[in-house]
Amino acid sequence: LEIGLETLTMAQLGRRSGKAANHVLVARLIWPRPAIAEKTSVKKIEFANGKAVLRKEDWAQGVLFKETVQGPCGLELMVTRAVSDSQAARFMHYLYSSVLTALSSEVGVGTPGAWFGLLRHPLRFAAREASKPPKDWPSEQAAGAISLLPTMVGEPGEPARIELPLIAPEDVHETRRRRQGGETVLRRERVLKAGAPNGQAVLRVTAYN
Repeated sequence: LEIGLETLTMAQLGRRSGKAANHVLVARLIWPRPAIAEKTSVKKIEFANGKAVLRKEDWAQGVLFKETVQGPCGLELMVTRAVSDSQAARFMHYLYSSVLTALSSEVGVGTPGAWFGLLRHPLRFAAREASKPPKDWPSEQAAGAISLLPTMVGEPGEPARIELPLIAPEDVHETRRRRQGGETVLRRERVLKAGAPNGQAVLRVTAYN
């Protein structure tokens, strides 16, 4: 299967939506085939006006996986808050190293329960596993999961479009300017409660012989 992003939107970015900024997208393909518990894809993606900037001519930018899949599997997406280039680089380095540590020490010995923490809150799990997690560890802005069933995929070579709703795994806050006593003050306000809808991903899934 080839799994790519058609569109990716978030209702609340935790910042002014009109200003472009980078976020990190983490995608996990869960049990694509026997003996392969997980495949992970990490990308830095620019968002502007609540939408991911995906260029159709840049195939590599939107593709998440190109994997042999046997039977049903799971797919999870998670998007961080806005990060700088240096924050994204540090986060991606530690996420990869922590996941590899977890896979070798827990999942590799056949402990299905060890996946709960990783799948439920991937950033918190990775932060706990990493030996020296970054001080500015990014929060989870939006996340969602879906089961990919063989019946959801079209004929070989014909893309199927699958919608994946996203929610806010934790409260989303935004710093806003308010006038108070003739002065402008900055306040950090909650704009979305944990568990509330926060966008959608449209996936392009194509099977090949």
